[in-house]
This record gives sequence, structure tokens and C-alpha cells, in this order.
Amino acid sequence: MNVDSSWDGGNSVVLLSCTLAFFVTAFGRLALSPLVPQITADFGLSNAEIGIALSGMWAAYSLTQYPSGVLADRYGERAIVLTALGGTGLMSLVVAVAPIYTVFLVGAVLLGAVGGLHYSAATALLSRTYENTGMAIGVHNIGMPAGGLIAPVAASWVGVRYGWRPAAILVLATAIPVLALFASTVRSRTVPVRTESLRDGFTPESLGALRSSPSVAFTVCLGSVSMFVAIGLFTFVPTFLVEYAGYPTAIAGAIFAAFFGLLILLQAVIGYVSDVYGRDRTLTGCFVACCAGLLLLLVSSNPASLAVSMGLIALGSSTVPVIDSRLVDQSTEDDIGAEFGLPRAIYGLLGGSGAVVVGTLADLFDWTVSFGFLAGISLLVAIAICLNEYFSLGY
Repeated sequence: MNVDSSWDGGNSVVLLSCTLAFFVTAFGRLALSPLVPQITADFGLSNAEIGIALSGMWAAYSLTQYPSGVLADRYGERAIVLTALGGTGLMSLVVAVAPIYTVFLVGAVLLGAVGGLHYSAATALLSRTYENTGMAIGVHNIGMPAGGLIAPVAASWVGVRYGWRPAAILVLATAIPVLALFASTVRSRTVPVRTESLRDGFTPESLGALRSSPSVAFTVCLGSVSMFVAIGLFTFVPTFLVEYAGYPTAIAGAIFAAFFGLLILLQAVIGYVSDVYGRDRTLTGCFVACCAGLLLLLVSSNPASLAVSMGLIALGSSTVPVIDSRLVDQSTEDDIGAEFGLPRAIYGLLGGSGAVVVGTLADLFDWTVSFGFLAGISLLVAIAICLNEYFSLGY
């Protein structure tokens, strides 16, 4: 792949703009997590019902990953990212003013859908700019935990004082300046002329060709579990800390923010480690750490053990840069948006059910069963990766 591997000023501006754009779309989704108790009380919902809305949001986010890649290949990444930013701000406003649960549900799903247009387009742009994709994607993915660091604190502070609706409008306030920055600093690239129609990218034959590789299929499985666990945790860790561990809401929000602060530090580091030591070895370590952290969290929630467990869980939640780099490694330059976007959409869609499954298990059983399930599937994936490498299965 012919790329510019230098970290010069122009490239750094592109990386910064993409990272801030990811921050906005992540802020839009993650700002709702600390507001879950207020939203459920306002609309009279169960954990399962709010889980349906948030899982729908994450599922829609995942579904638009593939169209994002196809559209970016055809029209350029800049236009698609700008659409994602503008749509995120608009849909956050719809969520904030929703008079009934049905409108909230639709608004949340659309919020995820427009936000999902960003990731494949931005990743394609970065893959065309940098040679060390693991580190570049890792830096870009800082936008996600940065949103998680700021969103819980800001949304909780505003929510406690003014209610969850004004807190949800904070997303619009972040979207406007970043949209202006991206529009003014990122230039459109020259897009190759294509003779095939846009709908040709969505035929069953083209979709089947993109998912025919066993290694891509295995990567999709890894991404599905990773996303499932992460979304379950992102949605319910604050509630878990209040209901199971007995922490006050404000303290739980601060712990959740610190968790995302650690994720910020880990994104580029884990991406770099995967560039140097290999994708699969890095993934194995992350999944094992996630399992250990969850088990420790269930056994003990005193401050010392909580710090260790949240650190391990943060490490285990840092797999996305590695998984996405694994997909980029398997893609061709001309169609990287589509070839990356489809597997990303599939694993995000499958993993998006994490919120509703975790919420339902907590309703039917308790948090021990719910979080214990996440620990178990993390361990199973780590074992699968080890078997693939040890027996040279080629996945």
C-alpha cells in the first residue's frame, strides 16, 4: 500500500481532526450511559427496555459502517465524516426533546446510525496516510475513551442539576466546533472514477466476496465478542457500581470517567504493541486481562481491588485498534473503505447486542451472572486465538 508514513504537520492535522470527530460521535452515544437511571425513571422503563434502546443505537452505529466505507471510496472520506458530525448533533437534539419512549428509541437509533458513518471513512483516510496503521488507528481511537472520560462527568453534572434532557443537548455543543474544524482543515482527496453504479457495492455477490476469507471471518468473530463485552460494560458499569458495589452515583460516575481516562492512554500503546509484537498475541493478552478484571470486580469492590480490576478491564477493552488493524492488513488499497467497512459493520452489529443481553441477565438473575458471562466469553476467545496460532490454522 502506497502511503506516507511520516508524522509531519499535515498528517498530524488529519489525525487530530479525525480523532476529534470520533470524540464527538462517541460523546453522543456515551453521554446517555450515566443518564440511564434518570431516563428509566422518566419513562418508567426496565433495564431490559433501556437496553433495547441503547443496543438499537449501537446496532445502527454498526450497520452504517459498511455504507460509510462504500460511500467514502466513491465520494471521499471528508464528505462522509462531515455528514456524521452534523447528523450526530441533530439527532442528539431529537433524543433530548423526546416526549415519549418511542421517540427516544427512534432518536437513539438514528443517533447511532449517523455516528456510524464516521469510523470506516476516517479509518480509510488514515490507512491511506500512515504506514503504521496500528498506532495511527490507536491514536484515532483515543476519541472514543476521551468521549467516555468527559461525557459521564459532564452529563452527570448537568443531569443532576438540570435533568437528563439538558445533559443530552451537550452533544450538539461539541459537534458544532469540531465540524467547523474538520471542514476547514481536511482537504478532499481526488477520488478515482468508477464505472460501476453505487448499488453494485451492495449486491449479494459483492458482499459475499468481501467475507469469503477465513481470516476475515475469524477477525469478525473476535470483533463481535470484543464489541459485545465493551458495549455491555460501557452501558452498565455505572449502574453496576451503584446497585452491586454500593457506590454513590457521583462516585460511580467519577470511577467510570477514570476508566475512560485509562483507555485514552492505552489506545495508542496497544496499537503500537500490536505493530511490534503481532496482532494475535496482543489480543490474547487483552482478553485474558478483561476476564481477570471482571472476576476480581465481582469478588471484591474495595477501593484497592476496584482500581486493579478497572485497570485490567480497561486493558481488555482496548482491543478495537488491534482488531481493526487486523482487518486493514487484509484489505486492498483501492477498496479499503468497503473491505474494511463490511466486516466492521458485521462485528459491530453482532456485538451491539451487549447492552440488551447484559441488562436482561441482570434483570433475570443478578449482576454476578451478567458480568460473569462477560468474563467467560472473554476467556473463550483468548483460548481460540491461542489455538489458532499454536496449530497454525490460518485464521
